[in-house]
Amino acid sequence: MYPHPFWLKDSLVHRLAITYLCLAMSLAGKIREIIDYMEEVMDTDIDDQSRTLIDAQYNHLTTIVQRYVGELALDDVTASLKLLKSDACKFSAAQTTALRQTIAAAGAPTASLGVQEVVRTYSKTQEHVSIHTYLTEHNWTEVLKDDATVDSIIDVIVEVLRNIGCTHPSPQPSMKHMTGFIHALLNTQATADDYYATLKKLREALHLARRYKVAGAPSGILKYTQTGTTTSADSRPHKSCGRF
Repeated sequence: MYPHPFWLKDSLVHRLAITYLCLAMSLAGKIREIIDYMEEVMDTDIDDQSRTLIDAQYNHLTTIVQRYVGELALDDVTASLKLLKSDACKFSAAQTTALRQTIAAAGAPTASLGVQEVVRTYSKTQEHVSIHTYLTEHNWTEVLKDDATVDSIIDVIVEVLRNIGCTHPSPQPSMKHMTGFIHALLNTQATADDYYATLKKLREALHLARRYKVAGAPSGILKYTQTGTTTSADSRPHKSCGRF
C-alpha cells in the first residue's frame, strides 16, 4: 500500500517541504549558507588564515553562480545582491564587485555593472506550481512506487505537462517547484547539487518533449492554478484538461 495521494497533495507538511526545497535551491540560500559558515569558523579579525578561507569560499560561490546562468529570477537576484552588501559578508570589495557582476550576467544575457535588478526574459514561459493537483490516480501510483527514481518521476511529470499543454514551464518558480516535488516524493537526503542535477534532467526532458506535440492538448495557457483554472494568452480563464 502506498500513502494516499490526497495526503501528499493537501497536507501542510508537503507544502512546507516543497517551499523549503525550493528555498534551498535558490542562489540567495546558498550565499546565506556560505556567509553563516564563514561567521561560524572565522574570528572577528581577518588574518592570513581567514583570508585563505574567504578566497576559497569566493571561488566556491563563483562556481555555484555559474550553474544558475540564465535561470535567476528577479527576487533571487535582488536577495543575493542584498546579502553581498550586508555587514556579515566577509568578501573583499573587489570580490563582492566581481560576484555582483557574475550574478548579473547569470540573470540576463546582457548585464552591466551597476544594474542590480536584472533577470533574463523568457518568451512563452508558463507558470505552474501545482503539478501535484494535476496527477491522475495512475500517475500517483507510478510516482509513489518503492522503486521510483528521479528519472521515472520526471517521465510522469513531463507526460502530464505535455497533456495539459505546459511545454515551457518557467525556470522559476515552476521548474524549481517541480524539482522540489520530485525530491519530496523520494523522501531521501539530498544536497543542493542533487537538486541542481534533477533540475537539469527535468529541463532536458522538457526540451526533448517539445518535439512531439500531443494531439488535442490545449495551447496558449500562461498560468495553471491549483483548482485547474488557467489563464490563456487572450486573458480569458478556462478549465484545463487532464486533471485528477
